[in-house]
Amino acid sequence: MTESERVYFYACNLAFAAFGFAVAMATQPFWTRAAKASQVPGYMQAHGLDARGPFWFTVTLVVLPLIVAVATRRLSEILGSAQPWARVTTWAACAGSVWLAVISPDLAYVVAPVVLFVPIAVVFRNFDAAYTIDDVALLPALLVVYLALLDLTDADGRLLLILSVLLLFILRFFRTNFAFAPLGIIPEARLLFGRHVVLDILALLIVLVPLRGSKRVLTWIAYPAFVYFFPLACSLWAAEGVPRINVFERGQSLLHASNMMHGARAYRDTVPTHGLLEDGGLDFLFMRYAGAHSVGKIVASHDLIAQLNAPAMYAMTAAASASPATALLAVLFVNCPQSFRCAFALLALAVMITAYRRQSPRLLGYASAIAAFACLVSVDFGVYSLFALFVTALLVRPRGRAFVSAAIGIFATAVPVALLFAVLGILPSAITRTLALTHLAPAYNLGFFAAPKAMADLRFFPDVLLAFLQRPSMAVGVWIAAVLVLAVGVSTRMAPRLVPLVILAVFVAATGLSYAERHHLYGIENGGYPLLFAGIALLMSDYRASARVVGRIAAVVLLITTGITANIAVFSSVRRQQQVEDTSVTQLGGALFDKRDAEYVTTLRTYFAQNLGPSETFFDFTNRGLLFYLLDRRCPVPINEVAAYESPAAQREVIDHLEKQPEVRYALIPPPNDPFMIDGVPNSERAPLVWAYVQQHFRPCFEQGRVVVWKRVD
Repeated sequence: MTESERVYFYACNLAFAAFGFAVAMATQPFWTRAAKASQVPGYMQAHGLDARGPFWFTVTLVVLPLIVAVATRRLSEILGSAQPWARVTTWAACAGSVWLAVISPDLAYVVAPVVLFVPIAVVFRNFDAAYTIDDVALLPALLVVYLALLDLTDADGRLLLILSVLLLFILRFFRTNFAFAPLGIIPEARLLFGRHVVLDILALLIVLVPLRGSKRVLTWIAYPAFVYFFPLACSLWAAEGVPRINVFERGQSLLHASNMMHGARAYRDTVPTHGLLEDGGLDFLFMRYAGAHSVGKIVASHDLIAQLNAPAMYAMTAAASASPATALLAVLFVNCPQSFRCAFALLALAVMITAYRRQSPRLLGYASAIAAFACLVSVDFGVYSLFALFVTALLVRPRGRAFVSAAIGIFATAVPVALLFAVLGILPSAITRTLALTHLAPAYNLGFFAAPKAMADLRFFPDVLLAFLQRPSMAVGVWIAAVLVLAVGVSTRMAPRLVPLVILAVFVAATGLSYAERHHLYGIENGGYPLLFAGIALLMSDYRASARVVGRIAAVVLLITTGITANIAVFSSVRRQQQVEDTSVTQLGGALFDKRDAEYVTTLRTYFAQNLGPSETFFDFTNRGLLFYLLDRRCPVPINEVAAYESPAAQREVIDHLEKQPEVRYALIPPPNDPFMIDGVPNSERAPLVWAYVQQHFRPCFEQGRVVVWKRVD
C-alpha cells in the first residue's frame, strides 16, 4: 500500500465509521420505549419512558461505529486503490447517511445511500468514469429530475431525492455529455407555463435523452437559462401564481409610472430617486406599450426582467473565475437573486473583466456603454460599476487607447439619452435632480455598523471568525475581504490571473456605500459572494499544491455554509403548494397584499369614489405612493416620500405645488404608530413646514381603521 493509498484507506474507513454513527443515531426510536411498571419514579417515569433508553442509545453511538469500521476495513483497502470517483462516491454516500440521520432518525432512509451507491462504487471501482468540471451540469439535471418527480408522485421527498441521485449516477456510466440537461428547467417554470404532467415528462426527456452539446452550449445557453428559470419553477411566487406587494417598496416605482401615464414628465414633474428605469421607467413601458394595467401584471413583468440579474451574476462570476461551473454554483449559493437595479452593473463588470483578460480596448468600450446605461437603471450601482471601469482601464494595454474606448462607450450611451431628454424637455431637471440626490443621505442614514446577530454573539476575536460562516454575517466578512484584496491589488503587482478579483473587489468595496446609508446587504451579496467563489476557484486551479489544498478546504467550508437542508425543504414545499396558504394576505388587482394594506386601499377607494371628482386628487403625507396608481390619481408633488423632501427648499417646493393646485382636495395623514413611518421618525418632524401647511389648510374629515383623511378648507 503506497502512502497515498494509505491516506485514502483511512479516509474511507473514517467515512464508514461516520456511517455507523449515522445508523446509531437512527436507532433512537428503538430505544424510545414505554416505561415498565416496576420503574422507579423520576423524569423518565413521569413521561412514560424507559429510563434505560438514553444509556443504551449512547452505548450504541459508541459501539456501532467501531463495528462498522472493522467490518468495512477490507472495503476501505479496496477503495484506497480505486478510481477517484469511487472513493468520492463512498464518501458522499456516507455523508448523505449522516445528513439524513440528522434530518430524521428513519433507519431505512439513513442506510439507503450506502446500500445503493457503495456496492456500485466497489464493483466498478476500476472503471474510468472520466469525470470533469463539466459534470457540474449534473447538479441542475438532478434538480430538474427531482422537481419533476415531486409533481408526478406524492412520495416522500427524501425517497425522490435519493432516486433522482441514483438515476443520474447510473446514467453517468453510459454518457458523459449533459450539456442540454439544465434546459429541462424551462418546462418546469410553473410561473410561466403552469403545472402539467406533459411538461414534467418533457423536462425528464430533456435530461434523460442523450442530446449532445458542446461546452459552448453549456456555458452560453444551459447554465444562464437554468439560473434564470429555476426561481420561476420553485419560488413562493411560482407556487402562489401572483406576486406579493410591499406597498412602500413598490410605490417607489409604480408611483412614477402612474404619474407619467397621467402626463407627468420624469425628473421635472416626478422624481425617480434610484434611477429612471428602476423607478417607474420600466413599469411605464409595460403600461403604455405592453397593455399591463393591473398591479399584478406590471409587477410580474418588472420582476421577470429583474430576474435577469441571475444570468448577469453568472456572467460576471464566470469571467472572474474563468469557470462557468463555479459561476453556476455561486448564483445557486445566492439563490438566483432578483434585482433589476444590479443587473446591468453586473453585466458591465462581466464585460470589463473579459476586456482585461483579452486586453481588448474594444470590449472595454462595450463595458463602459453598459455601465453608463446601468446609471440610467440605478444611479448608485451604475456609479459603482464606473469605479471598476476606471480601474480596468488602468490595467488594459495600451492604456491610452483603453481610456479612449471607455470614454467613447460612455458617450455612446450618454449622448443619445441626453438628446432624448432634451427633446422631452427634461434634461436640465434630470441633471439637477440627480445631483441633488446626494443631499438625501443624512435623512436616510441609519448610523454606524450594526453587527448581525451571529457577529454580536461572537464579537471577540478570534471567535468572531466563526460568525462569518453564517449569513448574513458572511456578507460582512466578504466585504472586508474585498477591501483587503483591493488594498493588496493596489500596493503590489498581482499575477494576471488574480487581477479580475481586484476589479470585482472595487465594485464590492463600493457597494459598502449602500450599507453605510441604509444597512442594505444585497448590494454586497450580489458582488461579494461571486468574488468569494471566484477566489476559491482560482486557488483550486493554482499550480502550487499548497494553494490547491487551501482552495479545497475553503470549498468544503463553503459547502457547509450553503444551507442545503433548508433550501431543499423550502423549494420542495413550495413546489407542491397548490394555492395561497398564507392567511395574512389577500388578492387585490392580481397581486397579494397584506390584509391590512388591502383594507386601507379598499376603504380609501370607496371614500374617494364618493368624494373626489374626475380631475381631483389628494396629497399623501404617509409614504404610501402606490395609492396613486391603485386609485388612478395624479400625485400633485414631484417627490412623494417625505424623507426625500426634508430640506427647507424642498419643503417649500412641495408647498408651492399644493398652493398652485386647488384640485388637491384631501390629504392622507399618518395614523398613530404608522408602520410606514421611516426609521421611527414621524413625518411631522421630518417635514415641519409641510406639516404646518397641512394643519393650516386641511381639517380632519374621515377616519376608519388606519385611514385618516383631512379635507382642504380653503
